[in-house]
Amino acid sequence: MDESDQDAVRHVLTQIGALRENGHFIFPSYQHCDTYVSEELIYPDIGKLYLIASFIVKAYHDQEVEVVLSDCDAAYALAQATAYLLSNAGSRTVIAVCAERDTNYNYSLHSSYARLIAGRRVLVVDGYAENAKCLKRLAKAARSHADVEVVGGAAVIANANVNTDRCELPSLARLLTLQQRAYPKHSCPYCSTKRTIDETVGHGDRYVREHGQP
Repeated sequence: MDESDQDAVRHVLTQIGALRENGHFIFPSYQHCDTYVSEELIYPDIGKLYLIASFIVKAYHDQEVEVVLSDCDAAYALAQATAYLLSNAGSRTVIAVCAERDTNYNYSLHSSYARLIAGRRVLVVDGYAENAKCLKRLAKAARSHADVEVVGGAAVIANANVNTDRCELPSLARLLTLQQRAYPKHSCPYCSTKRTIDETVGHGDRYVREHGQP
């Protein structure tokens, strides 16, 4: 993704509240960071979701994608939006299917979906790729079926260490790449400058109840 496209995606994500930057946030591990992603807020505004999906289409419109695959959680809305826009952009119907995750975080497809993807070119998508696991395991699930070719992957937001090698993908579109670094309390630069902890997301409220504001 070029810089202007990343800026456009950042603007949309900030507008809908899915991305907060230049703040002071607390993760469940009680580590501190200046950036917070609320992946669940990527999906409710359908107009904005389709706008975000259009950037995935821009990256893959010429790859003859036939199936868009996500997990069966909220990201399935992203897969459906992407498939619809890819269909409109080309001369073929692109379908969206999802994979179910087991307790070991491995993915599998329902037998009906497995029949639909056999012999087709598949794009795997995720909302927030905090690490490579989801995209990698979605691709593995797709490749377990006959003659499936995984053409690549896409994530709306991805940490900088999520790449093609780690995801085991031939290509990867990161609509917005984050350079996140988390700190423990004793070395947090935001605590040292007395930056107020955001209590509305993450574990900020619990942390402040236990430790107070910096």
